[in-house]
Amino acid sequence: MNDLKQILSIEQETFRNGGVNKKTLLSIEKAFKEGLIIIKEKDKVLAYLGWEKHKKYKFPPYNHNCLKTHDKNGKLAYISIITVREEYRNQGLGSKLIKILEKIAHMHKCTKLYCPVKKKHPYLDK
Repeated sequence: MNDLKQILSIEQETFRNGGVNKKTLLSIEKAFKEGLIIIKEKDKVLAYLGWEKHKKYKFPPYNHNCLKTHDKNGKLAYISIITVREEYRNQGLGSKLIKILEKIAHMHKCTKLYCPVKKKHPYLDK
C-alpha cells in the first residue's frame, strides 16, 4: 500500500489533473498480479507501469476500472500508465519498464504491445 501512496503522489506531481487515481491503480493491481510493474530503490518508487490485456485495440478512459476492461485471454498488452519520477528521468528507467513488460507480456502470450497517447494527454500540457 505504501507503493500506491507514492505512485499517487508522483501522479499528482507529474500531471496537473492528478493523473491516474487510486481506484484505477487498485483495479490494475486486482485485475492480475503482474498488472503493475514498479522499479524501486530501497523503499522509494522510482518508476512504474500499469498494463492490462485486451483482445482488440481500444482506448478506455484515462481513469477506468481494469477489472472490467482486462481480458485474461487477450493478446494485446495495453499500457495504461507509465511514469518515471522527475529526478530519475533520462536514466533508462522507462526503457527498463518496457523491457520488463515485454518479458511478462510474452509469458502471457501477448503478441502486440500498445500505448496510445491522446493529443490532449495531461503530460503534454506541462
